[in-house]
Amino acid sequence: DRNELITQKINSLKSDWLNLAKLLNVRKQKLESARHYQKFLAEYRELKSWMNDMTNRINSQPEPLSLAEAETSLNLHAERTTEIDGKNHRFLELQTYANVDNMVDNGDSGGSSSKASLDQRLQRDINKCLKDILDLQMQIKAKCEERRNWLDECYEFHKYKESWRQFESWCNHTLAQLR
Repeated sequence: DRNELITQKINSLKSDWLNLAKLLNVRKQKLESARHYQKFLAEYRELKSWMNDMTNRINSQPEPLSLAEAETSLNLHAERTTEIDGKNHRFLELQTYANVDNMVDNGDSGGSSSKASLDQRLQRDINKCLKDILDLQMQIKAKCEERRNWLDECYEFHKYKESWRQFESWCNHTLAQLR
């Protein structure tokens, strides 16, 4: 009778230990998912901030008033475009962080509807962030292209203006010699 009671207690402890180990694994998965989600959000915020800053720098570039300023502006714009292109790996990293399997909890927590609604909310938030970044990326590339075209036009205008000045100077010099 006493042996049977001890055996029941041992079996109960083993069962409780297994349940505790399962709960621990579920908690670890949730913690890892939360950590991964926070890394995603941090990367998203940093990338969005950088994109807004770069957009402001592109928009704040003044109109060149001479050929030399136009050349300088084109060079500066080329550097900024190179910097933007150099960030492409960050966009890919963000998409990697957004991997649903890593962020949305896949642990078995009893299949509660609150868990399912949390997973759906996280997925909506992740998709919204990715769409937001993709939209910003397309906008900044379009703005760069627009700005480059405008700077090219400014450069051509100042180049033409410089050629006109040289021609006008030559004409005035020639007229002076003919008089």
